[in-house]
Amino acid sequence: MKGKKPHQRKRKRPGAPPGTLEFTGERRLEHPVLMRIRYNQQSFEAKKIPANEPLKLASDSINWYDLMGIHEEQLIEHIGEQFKIHPLVLEDVLNTQQRPKFEEYGNEVFIVLQSLSYDSTTHELKPEQIAIFFGSDFLITFQENADDTFKSVRERLETGSGRIRSRKPDYLAYAIIDNIVDNYFEVLDRFEERMEELEAQISEAPSRLTKENIHHLKFQMLALRKSVMPLREAVGKFSRTECPVVDESTGLFVRDLYDHVLRI
Repeated sequence: MKGKKPHQRKRKRPGAPPGTLEFTGERRLEHPVLMRIRYNQQSFEAKKIPANEPLKLASDSINWYDLMGIHEEQLIEHIGEQFKIHPLVLEDVLNTQQRPKFEEYGNEVFIVLQSLSYDSTTHELKPEQIAIFFGSDFLITFQENADDTFKSVRERLETGSGRIRSRKPDYLAYAIIDNIVDNYFEVLDRFEERMEELEAQISEAPSRLTKENIHHLKFQMLALRKSVMPLREAVGKFSRTECPVVDESTGLFVRDLYDHVLRI
């Protein structure tokens, strides 16, 4: 397969003031979907809600709002108003060309990273920006599409397995990032399988197409590296933060996650 560059996303308008809400990605869903998940040690509830309704926080639970589809600027602005999110955070949510990063906004935390998958048919690396914003009793995730990226995390919450139900949003943020990083290892396995296929082609019947496929694989691996390098810095900051909404015990798990990123 001949290598090809990924879709070129539009850039923010030159000269636009900081905090301008302008979506720069691809519209992947017809309509955004907003899920509200509430949980504590005794209970779990997941419900799809109208995206424009008031977003209330249950005082006796951790409140997780998961938005799938971020192309409607007015909806992002609505969520920002409900949670008093800084305009620069909302700008970064809509700018899907963001490098992975970790930032603190007072007693709240904002994290951006790339979720990656590998298409075994086209041998393409498929990135999706994930943004996470959390405080002492809530967490919001912003996804570009409706892929069930957080399925295993939700299942652990629903069944009460593991530590998540007894922890605060900082641990939920860690669990989400850990799940995404685990997928990186799956992508690396697919790359290894592809390399073995190309090595066999070289040995048996090398051709111009084989050369093109090698170039394509190299291009995809460079894209992977481009996602991983800044992720290392972001997870490192997460592991060292002294923000009051990040518990010291969560830091232990994040430091282990940092080791996983280094392995990648």
